[in-house]
Amino acid sequence: MLSVSSLFAKEVVYIGVLAHKNFATTQSAWNPTAEYLNQKIPDYTFKIIPLKFEDFPNYLRDQKIDFVVTNSAYYVELEYRFGISRIATLKNKGLNGKAQTEFGGVIFTRSSNKQIKQLEDLSDKRFAAVNQDSFGGWIMALRELQEHKVKLNPLKTTFYGTHEAVVHAVERGKADAGTVRTDTLERMAKEGKIDINNFTVISPKNYPDFFYQTSTRLYPEWPFATTKHTPAYLAEKVAVALISMPEESDAAIASNSLGWTIPLDYQSI
Repeated sequence: MLSVSSLFAKEVVYIGVLAHKNFATTQSAWNPTAEYLNQKIPDYTFKIIPLKFEDFPNYLRDQKIDFVVTNSAYYVELEYRFGISRIATLKNKGLNGKAQTEFGGVIFTRSSNKQIKQLEDLSDKRFAAVNQDSFGGWIMALRELQEHKVKLNPLKTTFYGTHEAVVHAVERGKADAGTVRTDTLERMAKEGKIDINNFTVISPKNYPDFFYQTSTRLYPEWPFATTKHTPAYLAEKVAVALISMPEESDAAIASNSLGWTIPLDYQSI
């Protein structure tokens, strides 16, 4: 919540960011955004608070955070439950250097697994996902699997906590198949963590101007949202600063993005 530590101190504005990897990674990725906002809106001091999915309700209920950065599906849930409102949508930086304002989920198996060729083959298989609240790492794929009447016994679905852990679980044979957000396989391959040829994407889809392998529909990228108790004038200043963020800024580079754009329509979620 907005706070003043002394008579002459600047008001502190807390930004709760979903830590979908770990707290340290979240801090390093988003602290430059706080610094950018400190420069653009010098009357306030912005600070990043990494949070897990389960932390957000209490933090919002107790007004401990003033802005929210989270995955798109969880944003919709928090909008419904706590009245947060999106003010900008992330422009994710693709490996080709172009902006992507949408993303999807990819369902994959090991290339050596010849028993799985289509979604229907996943019934009763060991399946790896990120988290029950992970949009790109579970919910998107679940929608596709349900539409194909795939029976995934809950006892055979394991949540590994991070996207990279899911990839390694499939790679090492702990799971027959898995799902992660689009760009995960490509980024891990670029970083030398995997050989992408060791994996096969199941039910691949092609979309114009989308540059990653995907198995699901595409949905709007992560939003930056304001809370109900945050003053409207401050939310407006933050929105203007975010949308004006240069693509080459330290904040954009650290978050692996090209800045922010006007908020997209999240109705599809």
